[in-house]
Amino acid sequence: MISIAAFSDLVTLTRASGGTNWDANGVLKTAAIDTPRFDHDPVTGEARGLLVEAASTNLLVQSNNIAAGGWSEATTSGPVEQGRYLQADVAEAPDGTITATKIVESTDLDEQRIFKAVSVVDGARYTFSKVLKAGERTEVQLRTTGRVGPVFDLLAGTMNATSSAMDDQGIMSWGDGWYRCWFTTTPNGTTDVPQTVLISGGASSYQGDGLSGLFAWGAQYEPGWGPTSLIVTGASALTRAADNVVYAGDPAALGLTQGYTLLGVGRAPRRSDPDGS
Repeated sequence: MISIAAFSDLVTLTRASGGTNWDANGVLKTAAIDTPRFDHDPVTGEARGLLVEAASTNLLVQSNNIAAGGWSEATTSGPVEQGRYLQADVAEAPDGTITATKIVESTDLDEQRIFKAVSVVDGARYTFSKVLKAGERTEVQLRTTGRVGPVFDLLAGTMNATSSAMDDQGIMSWGDGWYRCWFTTTPNGTTDVPQTVLISGGASSYQGDGLSGLFAWGAQYEPGWGPTSLIVTGASALTRAADNVVYAGDPAALGLTQGYTLLGVGRAPRRSDPDGS
């Protein structure tokens, strides 16, 4: 016999913080404390089930306002500058708000990049991800201290070049031309410097025009292997608490007395670390 019951009749979910997930219309939503997150594919709207994740911390402040997040622009021949080439609130972000930042190249003949230092645990794995959309520039590279990372094509939604220096890397569509690009790395030392580098004609160093660029949102740098759901930060780093799911129903209330199996649908998007850590 097959019996069907409401989720709330069988399962209790607790989470000591909010959390994000995709709704059926492809809009990124924030669920309140202790609220289940029923996730969907951001492109097709297909239901992906209950989102259950371990705790994770986004170490990058102002995740959805790149222009206010303390990112610096620099060239190898010039001084470090902050905010000059970051235009805030110029495009619609995946959550439907006008909060995306445009990264604009300088007029220098050099690398066009932004960077930000974060404190890390020496020898631990971390994942850097950023949600990006093509503008006049359609290719971008993510890097970190001493490691040249993958190059992403934001029109095709592909990686043009992978990096053997990274533990893992990938790109996933978030709809409407937005892509979440990411890599996992193992820093050496207690400071890491994730970077976003504009690419033109296959080159990372070129003569900028002071106008062209691409759009950025949803910056995340977190411990562990692979990106988790977006953790929206403000002026400080933020931890998304773990989802704790406990079966709390009464099988007898469903007419189940013996020999039964309870079936549910859920997903945990973060892949397991191959070495088990």
